[in-house]
Amino acid sequence: MQDTREKSLRRQDLRAEEQLAKYMDMYFYDKLNTSYKRVTDRDLQLKGVDVILDSYNIDEKASLYYSNAMIPTFVFELDFMSGNASHTGWFLNESLLTDYYMLIWPNVRDSYDDRLKKWIRKDVSEITVNDFTIVEAMLIDKKKINNEFERRMLSIERLLAYVKAIRLAANVEKYTKGVPLDDDIKIMLSDRLNEKPINLVVRKRLLFDIADKVYLISPDGFANVKKL
Repeated sequence: MQDTREKSLRRQDLRAEEQLAKYMDMYFYDKLNTSYKRVTDRDLQLKGVDVILDSYNIDEKASLYYSNAMIPTFVFELDFMSGNASHTGWFLNESLLTDYYMLIWPNVRDSYDDRLKKWIRKDVSEITVNDFTIVEAMLIDKKKINNEFERRMLSIERLLAYVKAIRLAANVEKYTKGVPLDDDIKIMLSDRLNEKPINLVVRKRLLFDIADKVYLISPDGFANVKKL
């Protein structure tokens, strides 16, 4: 029963991601004065490539479950469980082909509930391309963010050590609330999710500082709001 529910949720996630991809293509990539290709090959997607932009491999990551929440952070996956085994998350997976991350904070139209007589956040499973209103996106060099974390004494090796310690800990309660690693980064275990992922929760201000570009994207156009 649990496997069926997980597959259902994953299908919902994939559908929402596909709708967001259409939005990004229509209102952003199609408008750029450069070549791009939306990757549809599933094997290549699993290797961390959603878009090839000017020969660079882009991995799109979106906070779809926090749309309209104006969250001041973004989550980087370090590790997750599948069955009884732990697996390296996308941020620590050195075999991936990603050159840049496109981190996306989407805003979505609310839907009106006639029964409750109020506007409510649309369920992820129901989102279509026309529901996205405005999207904030940061283009971040993978090497640059790794270098920034190393500067903060958070190398890949140290992060892997944190992950191992959490998986072996007898009491993980403190990690479910998040343990600060510095002023901008904390490590957190989401034990309520089936995959029990261990994530880095990174403040947006850090990401803004190291981003190459910061875009606001809407059906009316887009703009780079970071001036170098």
